[in-house]
Amino acid sequence: MKVVTPAQMATIDRQAIEGRKLPGLLLMEHAGLKVLEALKRELPDWQSQRYLVVAGTGNNAGDGFVVARNLARAGAVVGVELVRGDGNVHGDARTNLDSLAAYGIEVFHARPGHPLRSVLADTTLVFDAMLGTGARGELSGDYREAVENINQAKKRVVAIDVPTGLDAATGQVQGPAVRASFTVTMGLPKLGFFQQPAPEYLGRLYVAEIGFPPTLLADRELERELLFGCDLAGLYPARKEDSHKGDYGRVLVIGGSRGMVGAAVLAARSAVRAGAGLVKLVVPASQQPVAASMTPEVMTYAAQETTHGTFSRDAVGACRELSQWADVTLIGPGLGRGAQIDAFVRELVATADGPMVLDADALHALEPGRPLPVGDFLATPHAGELSRWLGVESTTVRARRAEIAVEAARTLGATLVLKGPYSQVAGPDGRLAISPTGNPGMASGGSGDVLAGILLALRGLPGMASFDAMRLAVYLHGLAGDLALESVGGPSVPPTDILGQIPRAFEILRHAAAPIAYDKVRLI
Repeated sequence: MKVVTPAQMATIDRQAIEGRKLPGLLLMEHAGLKVLEALKRELPDWQSQRYLVVAGTGNNAGDGFVVARNLARAGAVVGVELVRGDGNVHGDARTNLDSLAAYGIEVFHARPGHPLRSVLADTTLVFDAMLGTGARGELSGDYREAVENINQAKKRVVAIDVPTGLDAATGQVQGPAVRASFTVTMGLPKLGFFQQPAPEYLGRLYVAEIGFPPTLLADRELERELLFGCDLAGLYPARKEDSHKGDYGRVLVIGGSRGMVGAAVLAARSAVRAGAGLVKLVVPASQQPVAASMTPEVMTYAAQETTHGTFSRDAVGACRELSQWADVTLIGPGLGRGAQIDAFVRELVATADGPMVLDADALHALEPGRPLPVGDFLATPHAGELSRWLGVESTTVRARRAEIAVEAARTLGATLVLKGPYSQVAGPDGRLAISPTGNPGMASGGSGDVLAGILLALRGLPGMASFDAMRLAVYLHGLAGDLALESVGGPSVPPTDILGQIPRAFEILRHAAAPIAYDKVRLI
């Protein structure tokens, strides 16, 4: 499913009405009915609630008026509060406002002596229909007061299209914003919904199909997508009956050091679990017996090391030879840090002649701001690692995750994932894919090593492109983490639990014919 900016959604809306001659009233009616559909899914006792639609003046308010009218038709108790008065409501929204009288719906006007909070006292659920996705900047005046009153009332809230006060383009809030129990957004999800701190304001997210022509929603110029398992299922090839290990990729892990060999082992074991045909693991010489005892399914090799138990720069030749055997190489898990590691990594990167995954300490070893050589590189940074690589503040990366991920992929020359909530996968061609899977319990040491191993295995498959391997790996890793949390519980999800759920994640993906519960975003 495509992800759009508010400006792109406004263009789609305009093209549908002006170019395709779809009546705006029809789209508004569909939007309101979809909000009711989401309400019925969330609240089995929806008919017993007392509702208040808090409305602004534009089309977002019009959607709210449709909700109010249809609730009244169903026998529910509902009122409407106009934040700015009815003299400011025009067009299709006005038509729907005028229809409320026929159903006996009381329309209130916020004014001195009749504050919103007095109406909220008798309400059990509020619909936020104040401002749409085009609103930007900090709230002031009547809207600010209305949002503050709604939040203070601590009622269940349904946001129509976007919680008022949340910037749908950036995910930022600049002052008070409605904290919704769930949000129903129209047409396509908005980019800002998957940036921090937006999710804590959205609640559960529903994306409503309200009748836009499918060709408008699938425009090739829309370069951002939200990943669903059913859309990814076809990327992983089914195994042939007549198979051998050479059919499923030869992969190499370069990693480990004294005290951190477990990171490299996790990556290698994850590659095996994710289907790699042959896996080799090279570690510093003193760590090879340890690694071999932990991974009987993996071929282990000893490399020259420093007195600190890390890779020596002299190990480059042996590692390069092993890398030439592999279809794809992973470097980084548990490497450690230091001048020799920096030189070791930079020389291997400079001479890479095949796909290479850069993770963890390998990212730290790269020269900040310097693009990678021309090649096929995949990188798995978190915000701190990417900020160092780009030479910018980590707060900047966290505040502009999608934008920074795309910019980094282009300027540094890599397919990368900016890890975190709603991990952002970016390609050097400008594409962006956002994964809905994963949970806070996965913020645990070793989780990234499991992701790196899954990615290594997928990129090693014949014909698997780097961007496809990355988005599939990120989705599966998050799904395995969700399954582990569900199976074992939290608050933390250890990487070994994630690793153990990889086969089940693949099985769920293979049978996904429609969005699944783990996709988190609901389609209606």
